[in-house]
Amino acid sequence: MPVRDLVLFLARLILAVTFALSGTMKLVAPLRTRDGLLEFGISARVVTPMAIALVAAEIAVPILILVPTTAFAGGGLAIVLLTVFSVAVAVNLAYGRRPACNCFGQLHSAPIGWPMLGRNAALMVIAVFATMNREVPTIVGMMRWLEALTVTPRVVLAEMTAGIALSSAVVMLLFQVLSQQGRILLRLDQLDKRFEIFPSNQNTHTVPQQGVPIGLPAPSFELQHLEGGRTGLADLLKPSLPVILVFSNPNCGPCQQLMPEISRWQHEYSSKVTIALISEGKAKENRAKAAQHRLKLKLVMVQRSREVAEQYQSYGTPSAVMIDANGTIGSFLAPGADAIQMLVSQVVALHRALLKVGEAAPPLVFKGMDGREISLSAFHGTELILLFWNPSCSFCQRMLNNLRSWESYQLRTAVRLIVISTGAVEENREQNLRSLIVIDQEFVGGAAFGVSGTPTALRLDREGKIASQLVVGGDEVMALIYESGKNTHHPSVKTHRLEQSA
Repeated sequence: MPVRDLVLFLARLILAVTFALSGTMKLVAPLRTRDGLLEFGISARVVTPMAIALVAAEIAVPILILVPTTAFAGGGLAIVLLTVFSVAVAVNLAYGRRPACNCFGQLHSAPIGWPMLGRNAALMVIAVFATMNREVPTIVGMMRWLEALTVTPRVVLAEMTAGIALSSAVVMLLFQVLSQQGRILLRLDQLDKRFEIFPSNQNTHTVPQQGVPIGLPAPSFELQHLEGGRTGLADLLKPSLPVILVFSNPNCGPCQQLMPEISRWQHEYSSKVTIALISEGKAKENRAKAAQHRLKLKLVMVQRSREVAEQYQSYGTPSAVMIDANGTIGSFLAPGADAIQMLVSQVVALHRALLKVGEAAPPLVFKGMDGREISLSAFHGTELILLFWNPSCSFCQRMLNNLRSWESYQLRTAVRLIVISTGAVEENREQNLRSLIVIDQEFVGGAAFGVSGTPTALRLDREGKIASQLVVGGDEVMALIYESGKNTHHPSVKTHRLEQSA
């Protein structure tokens, strides 16, 4: 048998194995195949017949290409499939999307990438080569050719075949090991760089902060939801619960992997937090995704492009942000599924039992700077401002001068300020504050009042009852202090805002 005929037969065999493997994997996982097509941008209306046609075409390629009379048609079908798929991959990558795919020759779904186009080009060259000669012998012809060989060529051919098979197995094993090691290293890098969603007891100068600054009013919006009406931020805040906005895209693979969790959160945590989805794309494809994962349709809104996401400085999907019940930003932006899950767990933990205005403050006891115990109940008859503080927090440091200025001008009849700090005694002494500072290293007081970060404050009336909502951020805290103390003829709120921005 001529070497050219042998090479052509091997080319057809490679194509047959590749497409048979791809079609079989799609056939045994029809839901994954359907979801993959949806992520590639196929309309939900035609995705089912499209999936059936794709599986049928991929299985037809090996059947056709191994039969001499239909080999040309099989090679042509392989070229068409490879061309269409390459165009779809290029378009999605150009738009920054990386949907998961059970692509030709893969045993599992994986996000698409530019190397996939190179592999498709190589397969296309093989397909073109395989259609050049229709007279290539069949498997039966190959067996007869092998029988005609003498012992020495048979041994050489067997050794070559075994060597190629062993080398291929070793290469595949190394590739799998290196890929898995790469994923582990990436995961460790993510954990090493993990940022905290809320301001914490650590030095926040080293914490990457993304999104609208905490404490600022959340940008308002009003969008069409999937039940046909319109929902705005004010509507989401009506139950007086915090809101988590999740920014998503129906063609984003990680977004779709997060959908079952979002559905669970919407149903299990509805009494603690409102989980709302703000998506891109068309209403029909979002409705199909929402129905598939049992999302609450009134809590799935569709933006025209990315107008709401950009207001919240969210430039990728999935990402999320928490809005406090008072309508202010309550967390940094959480980019990625892991960060979103962390955000939800923190919000649920911190908002288990929010105290309401008019309720009695918990009878908390703290330690003063000198080590003596100080109880909140000892201040009954005095109006209090409780300021939750962290001397290492950059937001606290920004308002420190304004706080000292207020302490210098306050009247004896002004509201009493108690600073509940998580820092060490020496750190708090360095703040040079005149107000009473109590130490709360474990943030027990903050958790009792539902505080999610520093600086945060609220007011207690003379009876020890909560008299204001929680306010977050330097400007809001200072405004609450001045308003509560009726001390507006001293340095004004406008003055301290100018100082803070200077």
